[in-house]
Amino acid sequence: MAKIINFPKNESDQTADEFLQESVQLTLDADPVGITIAVKCKDGTVMTGYWHVDFGQKAEIIGHLQADMIDQMILNNLERYGG
Repeated sequence: MAKIINFPKNESDQTADEFLQESVQLTLDADPVGITIAVKCKDGTVMTGYWHVDFGQKAEIIGHLQADMIDQMILNNLERYGG
């Protein structure tokens, strides 16, 4: 599994526009070969989009998202997991 590098944390006063602009610049600097985007809308709709990502790569990306979620869960519960 590849190294997971998170975009900067969303500051509470940061707008979606600011977050996206910063994320786009970081993405372009990383020389991307594929991009996946998912957006949760206020009405509960989820929008997804892909650029140069096939079925297998979607599965790979899901694995990375799950690993990132587990990492966050452990960091938020260090007393439980012995950190």
